[in-house]
Amino acid sequence: MAYVYDLDSELSDVFVDNLGTSVVEFALGYDLEQEEVILFSVTLGPSIDGVSDLRFGIRRRHIEKEWKVTGLGFSRESVLECVPSYAREEVRILLSASVSMLARACTDEKITMETYYRNLPAAALEKYEMITNVLIDNGFLVETKFQDLEGVNYWLYRRG
Repeated sequence: MAYVYDLDSELSDVFVDNLGTSVVEFALGYDLEQEEVILFSVTLGPSIDGVSDLRFGIRRRHIEKEWKVTGLGFSRESVLECVPSYAREEVRILLSASVSMLARACTDEKITMETYYRNLPAAALEKYEMITNVLIDNGFLVETKFQDLEGVNYWLYRRG
C-alpha cells in the first residue's frame, strides 16, 4: 500500500448517511495507487427506540466516487497502519470534537458504546473515558457501565 499520512484536521459537518446514521469524519491520509482517501469516522445511530449507538473507526472512500466507502474498521492493525504514533494525540482531540458534535446533534435520549476488543488494558480504555467526559459535558449521564464475562466493556448514557 502506498498510504500517505496527511491529517486534515477540518471536521466534516454532521451528516446522515443512507442508513440513518449520523456521521462526523476527517481524513487521515490517502492512497493514490488505490484511489482512496483514508477516513476516521465517528458515527451515531441509527436510532432504535430512542437509543443510538456510538462507534468510531477507520474506513476507506474512493477519491472521486464518494458513495463508494467501506464500513468501519475497528482493528488495532488499521490504527497502527494509518495513524503514526506521533499523531495519536491529535487524532484523539479530533475524535473528542467529533463526539461532541454528534452529542449536540443527537435527538435520542440514550447512547450506547462498547469496546471492539476484549479485556483492554487501562491505557486502552482511556479514550473511552475521554468520550464519557465529552458526553457528560454535552448533557449525558452514565446510566450503566460494565464489562461482560467475555471482557467486552459496555456503556449506556442517558440524557441528563
